[in-house]
Amino acid sequence: MKISFLWLMLFWLNLSGVNPQCCVQPKIQDAFSVDNLHESENQMKQLTCITCTCNGDPMAHYVVELVSINYPTYCRQCFSIYNLTGIIKGSPPNYCLYYVPGVIPISYRRGSVFDMTVRCTVENTATTPMPTTPPTPNPIPVPVPVPVIVTTSTPGNIPSFLTAEGRIQVRVIPNKPPVFNPLAASITKNALGVNDGGIVYTVPVIDPEGDPINFTMSVDPRNTNFYIDGSGNIRAVKTLRSECSAAVYTFSIYATDNLHDPVGPHVATVRLSGTSTAPTVRGLNQEFFYKETLRVPTFIVKWSASSDTKNTDPHFNPISAQTRFLIVASTLRTSQEMDFETFPRINITFIFSNDNCQSKYYILIRIGDENDKPVLGPAEQSLKVNEGQVFAQPNYIITDEDFNDRHTFSFFRDRTGGYNIDPFTGAISHPTGVIIDKIRQMEVSFQVVVTDEKGLAESNKILVKLLIQDINNHAPEFIVKSFTRTATACDLPKQLDIKLEYFDSDSSQNGNAEISTIPVTSGPLNVTPDGTVYMTTNIKAGESYIVQAYAKDHGTNPGSLTSIVPVTITLIGKPCPTPAPTLAPIPTTAAPSSGGSGKSGTGESSGSTIINKQSSSNINTNNGGNSNSGASASASSTTTGDTTDSTASVVLGIILGLVLLAGILYLLYRFCLPKYFPDAHYRISNAFNSCSERCCPRKYNFTEPRAQDDFFKNDFKNKSYKNVNHGNTRPQPYQYPL
Repeated sequence: MKISFLWLMLFWLNLSGVNPQCCVQPKIQDAFSVDNLHESENQMKQLTCITCTCNGDPMAHYVVELVSINYPTYCRQCFSIYNLTGIIKGSPPNYCLYYVPGVIPISYRRGSVFDMTVRCTVENTATTPMPTTPPTPNPIPVPVPVPVIVTTSTPGNIPSFLTAEGRIQVRVIPNKPPVFNPLAASITKNALGVNDGGIVYTVPVIDPEGDPINFTMSVDPRNTNFYIDGSGNIRAVKTLRSECSAAVYTFSIYATDNLHDPVGPHVATVRLSGTSTAPTVRGLNQEFFYKETLRVPTFIVKWSASSDTKNTDPHFNPISAQTRFLIVASTLRTSQEMDFETFPRINITFIFSNDNCQSKYYILIRIGDENDKPVLGPAEQSLKVNEGQVFAQPNYIITDEDFNDRHTFSFFRDRTGGYNIDPFTGAISHPTGVIIDKIRQMEVSFQVVVTDEKGLAESNKILVKLLIQDINNHAPEFIVKSFTRTATACDLPKQLDIKLEYFDSDSSQNGNAEISTIPVTSGPLNVTPDGTVYMTTNIKAGESYIVQAYAKDHGTNPGSLTSIVPVTITLIGKPCPTPAPTLAPIPTTAAPSSGGSGKSGTGESSGSTIINKQSSSNINTNNGGNSNSGASASASSTTTGDTTDSTASVVLGIILGLVLLAGILYLLYRFCLPKYFPDAHYRISNAFNSCSERCCPRKYNFTEPRAQDDFFKNDFKNKSYKNVNHGNTRPQPYQYPL
C-alpha cells in the first residue's frame, strides 16, 4: 500500500511538470529526536516534524512514513505521521508526528517510553552508480543522532529510489495527583455574614498538571446546610444565623483528578460566631449500675435544662427497653423489673432543642445479673396410664432467664405416695406396680416443682394427674367347674339342665368383663357360646361322655384372655326304664257232662287239645304275625265250647305277645346289636336322630362359627369318651405381663 502511494505521488509530480530531484545521498535532518507526552493526554497533539535533505540541501519532493513501532500494544494506534502542507508546486513537504488519543488513556505505569522508526523515500535520477563501499556505522548513544542509512545498488545498477531512516522517542511524563496545602485548617466564621449560598470556607488545593479536580466532603456533626462546589468552595445552603455557636463543624474534604485515587482528607474546623445558643442541661451524662432485682419503681435521675429549652426527646438503645422506664417531668424512674439477660446495658440519649439549636446528653445504665427463679408449666395436665408398671412422662415447659441453668425435678414437699420422679426428666413411675382390677379408673395427683442449679431457687408448683386405667390382666373363671348329669338310652336330644356361669377379676372397662364360652362339640354333647349345654344324639346305657369348655373375655387392652381351668361336663348313660311283660291267663273249657264216650268224647277231647295249641302258638310264634289269626280261626272252627270266652282270650294273648315282641326287639337293639354289629347300630342311630330332629326340633338356636377349629372334635371323634379329660389340649390363654 505504501509503495502504491509513493508511485502515485511520483506519477502526479511528473504530470504536474515538476521534475524529480536527482539525489545522491538523502538523510533525515535531526535523525534522532525526543518528545514528551503527559500521562492521560486526552487531546490530539503535534510532536516532532521530520525534514529530509540531500547533501545538506532541502529536497522539494520526498515521502516520510512510520516503518517500525516499539511500544505497548494498547497504544499502537496512538501515533501517526501527517503532511500538513497542501500539495502545491514548489512548496516543501511538512511531515510531523502526531499523538492521537485512543480508547485507553496513556499510562506511565503501562509504558513510559515509545520508540518509532521513520523512513524518508526519494526518487533517484542519477545516471552513474553509487560507490559500493557502504558508510561505516557509527553507533551514537542517546541523544546523539543515529547514522543515516542510505540504500545503494550493486555496481553497474542504478537504484530507482533512495531511502534514509531516523528515530523518534516519545517519553511519557507521569501525572501527579492534586495537592492540599496545608492539610488542615481551623477558622472562625461569623454566621451573620453568610447568607444563602455564601462561602464558608475555600479548600487550598492545586493540580500540578492543571487537571480538573473533583471534591467530596463529609460534615461532623452531620448537617445538610453545607455543600462544596467544583472550585473547592464550601457554601451554606441557607443563612448561618440559624446555626448554633455551640456546634463546631468539622469538614473532611477529598480531591481527585480522575487519574488517581482520591487524596486527603483536608480537615477544616469551622467555629461559627453570632448564631443561636443550644440548650444546656445539668444532671445528665452519668452512668448507673443496678442489680436486675431492682424494686419497682426506683428513682434513677433528675435533670434541669436552660430556660430556652422547648423540647426534650429521649432515645433508648435498645428501643424495647423504653417500656421499662417512665419519664415524669424532669425525672427518670423504673416502671418494670430489670432483666440482665435481655438488657444488660441500656443507653438513653436526650436531645434538648430550642427554635434553632439542639444539644445532646446521655444516661448509661448497667444491669447486674442475679439468679432468676425458674417457672414450670403448664399449670395442670392429665395423663392416662395402664395399671401394672405405671410410667408417665409429663410434658414440662421450663422458663428460666438464666442462660444454661440446669434443673432438677422433685415432688413438692416429698408427697410421693409411693411413687418416684426422675430428677432429670421428671418422669413419674411406681417401683412395684399398681393393680386396680375391679376399679375402672383411679386418679393419682402430684405437685411437681423444679430447682435450678445456680441459686437453688425452687419454681412454682404444678399439678400432674395420672389416670390409671384398668386393663385386661385377669383371665375369666367358671364359678362351677364340674357338672355331672345322667340320661337314659331312650331319651331324645335335649337341653341339659346346666347353665355355665363365670366371673372375672377385671372391671367392665373396654370389655374386660364381657365373657362368653368358646363353643365346643364332643360326641353327643354340645356347648354354645352362651353357656348352654345340649345332648344332640342318643346315648348308650353304661357309657360316660365328657366335654371340656373354656371361657374367654372380650377385653381390648391389651387383648382377649382365655380361662386357664376349663369346665368339665360329664354325661352318664343309663338303660331305658322298660316294664316286665305280663301274660293273660289261658282260658279253659270244661267237658260237657253228657255226650258219651264215643265220637262225641273224641270230639271234645280234640277241641280241648286245639285250644291249648293255640295258646302255645300265641306265645311262641309272635313273629309269625298272621299265623296267630289262622290258629285262632282254626281253633275257633274246631272249638266246641263257649265262643265268647274263647275270642276274648285270643285278643288278650295277641296284645301281650306284641308288647313282649317289642321289648325283645329293643333289648336286641340296645345290647346285642352294638356289640356284634357296631356299624349297623351307628346307621340306625343316625336314622333315629334324623327322625327325632324332624319330629322334635331342638329348642336352642346355636350356629357354630365358621373357620373355627373345634379343638375337642378331633380328640373325641370315633373314640370312647368314658372318663377322658382333654384339658391339656386347650388353647393357651393370653396373660398380660405385669
